[in-house]
Amino acid sequence: PPERFILPALVVESDNPKAVEQEELLALHLPVERAVLFKTANSASGLVRSRRFSEKYVHLTAGAARHLAELRVPLVGLDYYSVDPFDSHDYPAHRALLTAGALILEGIDLAAAPPGEYTLICLPLKLDGVEASPVRAVLLR
Repeated sequence: PPERFILPALVVESDNPKAVEQEELLALHLPVERAVLFKTANSASGLVRSRRFSEKYVHLTAGAARHLAELRVPLVGLDYYSVDPFDSHDYPAHRALLTAGALILEGIDLAAAPPGEYTLICLPLKLDGVEASPVRAVLLR
């Protein structure tokens, strides 16, 4: 339903140059029932805006994804094309989040979004027989 794609969101900045770690999330005391969007070096470096793919990007660790799933976060966003590392074969972050019913928003550019509270609107196209869709993601203060 459309309501799943219009929700309160929290932009969180991560300084870890390799991965968003569970320990980092525990220190944040994240609220439940809010989308959590991770602004990482992927946005700061311009990697997410570049037209070239890189195998080296900031991703979520399996522990971080499990923690978000335990919090019942309804949507997790990351500023690159996958929440899992490039060389992952079992996709632990995807599995943890999707099993918990969380939506995953990938490839968002958060370079101009300061950390804080927003309303996220990210309506997908209505497509039959697909597992994902492009969206136009918008943050409102």
